[in-house]
Formats: sequence, C-alpha cells, structure tokens
Amino acid sequence: AAPSALGAGDVKLAAPLGAVLGAVAWPAALLAAVLASVLTAGAAVLLRRRTGLPHGPSMLLATALVSGVGAVGG
Repeated sequence: AAPSALGAGDVKLAAPLGAVLGAVAWPAALLAAVLASVLTAGAAVLLRRRTGLPHGPSMLLATALVSGVGAVGG
C-alpha cells in the first residue's frame, strides 16, 4: 500500500527468490508474491504497526512455503 516503504534490500532479494520460484513453476512467483503481501499485512495488523515493517522476511517465508509445496508435488 506504500510504495515508498519498499526498500532497496527488498528489490535485491526479489531477483534470486524469483529465480528459485521460476524453477519450481511459473505461477509459483505470483502465488509467493500474494502470500508475502498477506504475511506482511498480517504481521502489521498483529504488531499494530503502520510504518517501518520489513517485507523481506515475508518474502523469504512465502518463497520457502511455495517452493516446498512445489517440491513435494502439491
């Protein structure tokens, strides 16, 4: 919701995560992007924060979950 909150680290992290997800399946990248956004928004609600919440941990968790399900064959 706040493009200015997207840091350079998040942008740098997106490329290698996209490569991993692309190796799993093409739709996996879209699913992980949506899941990472939901995870970050959920964390913001739980922590009651409006600014300054890092998005990188959610990107890593979403990639791990999506690629893990893809590796299992789900």
